[in-house]
Amino acid sequence: MLLRVALIFCAFTLFFTVCNTSQLWCQQGGGKHDWGPAECDNAKECYKYECFDGQSPFLTRGCGVPQSTATGLANESCFQAIGVCQYLGGTGHCDICSDKHMCNSTSTFTINWSIYLMLSISLLYILS
Repeated sequence: MLLRVALIFCAFTLFFTVCNTSQLWCQQGGGKHDWGPAECDNAKECYKYECFDGQSPFLTRGCGVPQSTATGLANESCFQAIGVCQYLGGTGHCDICSDKHMCNSTSTFTINWSIYLMLSISLLYILS
């Protein structure tokens, strides 16, 4: 019985930590699979920048500029990546988002699915 209570507590703690945290979480890193979650201190948005053509095409994701240093310019969080892309002779595209955690990932399905699976297993364990 105590194990069941502990399992339920852990499941709900994880669920509310992921869903209700006050900090924005973004995917951070580059490459096709070389990125992972990062908590963004004081950032108001996440970004994803893809550089095409040029000498060395690249993809980068990360936390946007901190609110304390933001000037309000369009695509401000992508400025550094834009500069590197132009230097390499490429053109790129910047996506900015702030509507949900990990909004700059390819898909949030894996995160949502793992939470759903964990809660379902916990519920089945309780009911059995």
